[in-house]
Amino acid sequence: MSTLALLVEGSACSWGKLAVLHGSETINDVIRALISFANSHLSISASNQLLLFAFANKIKRRVSHILLIGR
Repeated sequence: MSTLALLVEGSACSWGKLAVLHGSETINDVIRALISFANSHLSISASNQLLLFAFANKIKRRVSHILLIGR
């Protein structure tokens, strides 16, 4: 069994800067790449797991969620 932890910075400012610098399709490309990478890890073994952490700076309402995919 192997666990992959992905940490995603999710503030609107950061994603907006990325879109300005590289074009609006870049955000879609990054999300597709993350999904592809995660699916590859999960398909290697049925017992593999995925931890997805998302965070953003300067948000008033902080919610702490951890998404665990797998067994």
